Amino acid sequence: MIRLAEEQAWAPFGLQTSHASPTSHPTSAILPPLNRATASPSFFLMETVPLVKKPLWLGLLLALLLSACQPPTPAGISVTETGPAVAAPATLSPTPSPAPSPVYPPLKIAYTDQGKLWVWENGLPQALTRASPSSRLTFSSDGGQIAFLRDGELWAIHSDGTDERLLVDAAQMASIAPQNPERLLVFSWLPGRPLLMLSTLDGSGLGYPPRQDLALVDAGSGEMQIIFPPGAGGLAHPSPDGEWLAVVSPERTLLMKPDGSGRQVALEYPEYREGLTPYFPALWWADDSQSLLAELRTEEGGSIWRVAVDGSSALEFQAPASGLVFPPDLSHYAYFLEQGTFVDSPLELHIASRDGSEDKVYYSAVRPDYGGVTFLGWGPDSASFVYRDLQGRFVRRSLFNENTSELPAIPPTAPVATRLAWLDAEHPILVHHTLSAIWLAGPGMEARQVVAFQDPERPDLDFSRQFDVFVGPSGE
Repeated sequence: MIRLAEEQAWAPFGLQTSHASPTSHPTSAILPPLNRATASPSFFLMETVPLVKKPLWLGLLLALLLSACQPPTPAGISVTETGPAVAAPATLSPTPSPAPSPVYPPLKIAYTDQGKLWVWENGLPQALTRASPSSRLTFSSDGGQIAFLRDGELWAIHSDGTDERLLVDAAQMASIAPQNPERLLVFSWLPGRPLLMLSTLDGSGLGYPPRQDLALVDAGSGEMQIIFPPGAGGLAHPSPDGEWLAVVSPERTLLMKPDGSGRQVALEYPEYREGLTPYFPALWWADDSQSLLAELRTEEGGSIWRVAVDGSSALEFQAPASGLVFPPDLSHYAYFLEQGTFVDSPLELHIASRDGSEDKVYYSAVRPDYGGVTFLGWGPDSASFVYRDLQGRFVRRSLFNENTSELPAIPPTAPVATRLAWLDAEHPILVHHTLSAIWLAGPGMEARQVVAFQDPERPDLDFSRQFDVFVGPSGE
């Protein structure tokens, strides 16, 4: 674990931290017991005989008696007379114990503030470079690089502040995002590779629907490859190893390599609309990157389909509700079931095996309104999970036992956006993002404010994914 630096190191950044008050343990002065067999007569007399006048013969008699009480000196050993004892101080100055340093998880957080791009790591923030206000940004899968927007251009930099470079200049950006790239460009890293996926949103109407385009940008050279022009593609979902892309549109799901090769149609289905918005099927890749699950919807309900990397597909089961959430191994799914449609009706968190068996209620409450409960996510072991209950508490559970643990809460501050990172299956970390600060909370770690924003606007942020489960191209 990484420890926070001393409080004075935080002061230049206006950050707040809570240190435990130093505890002092005064040391008592303890003198060794007097060994009367070796103490000098003068010392013994000074400590025990009152200072009064006595006859001379009485003093001589007392001296003779004392000398007779001394043990004989062994042959060959000389005795050295000791000087008068020096009295010890009445009290000793207490030695203060050092204040314990707060312990933080080894997590990187990138954010924008005061016109700069910052990285918080090892307990301290570092300004890397200039950034536009509220510029969006994203970490690479290993946490080593950050892509960000600045003045309508796409840039990249290493998370230690080195190798800043321009990837897509304003002229190139105008060709793919002519309206407003600061708001309408969507970009993310391909897992395990120095490649960025770019797509855009339509800002001409309400809702900002995706334009269903896709471009691939090399983060080293800046070379761009157009995979789909607007309207020809969909939403790109990379596999965990970065070897495959599933591209989802309201009418079909394509499976292909990231460069567009090996393109094949895996699923076709009628368009389903949620109000005025077309529905894009939800996808979940298996952690071995060999298959995925897709949730399709019709007026009659939902269904889950399995798609393999060879392009084959098959119906898995009819979905019991909308909004299913699968863990990395796709063995189970979580969903909320409403026992009624009105206020004060029961709301239940269910988890079932993928075949629909062993359906179990893990949380139940009566809703005071139409909101509150949230399933935050599954852990890397596909058994641990975190949800938020109606009281606003963040609770960790496991499929293997009945134990629950409540994660530390932050002081009430609204609005709050909460995201979840996993160091491992036992250590979920909550990243709370308010209008003025970033807070961290997790098992064994009290909730702490780690960043205080100076700009009035809420900045963008991302945190490193380097602790998520990741299988590289060679299987390491």
